[in-house]
Amino acid sequence: MSPTSNGWGKSVGIGCLFAIVLGTVLPAQTKSTPTDGRRQMGMMADCQKMMADMKAGQEKLDDLIAKMNAATGQQKVDQMAAVLTELVARQKAMHAHMTMMGHESAPLPDAPREQPPAGHDQHHERE
Repeated sequence: MSPTSNGWGKSVGIGCLFAIVLGTVLPAQTKSTPTDGRRQMGMMADCQKMMADMKAGQEKLDDLIAKMNAATGQQKVDQMAAVLTELVARQKAMHAHMTMMGHESAPLPDAPREQPPAGHDQHHERE
């Protein structure tokens, strides 16, 4: 299983790349200050830490899955619970991180909702 096999790892990597590109392109178009360079270095360090954390998390999950696959009987059930617990913990951490970064997974209650096409309700009517 690769670090990007669950999809979100690739998104985080692309997000890091985008942040780094913005950090290098935008200052080049405007007057650069020493603070800009420190900010860019900080973003790069944050991205590297995030990628290292994702890799470590994937290795932990791979280890749990290997143990689960090798187990039998009640030990297999226990290992399945460990895998599931790890997956839930990772999902919660990802959601908390995305929320912190301002990427809500659900639309806001007052956000405009997409309207169905005209005549859509007709196929819901009973004859």
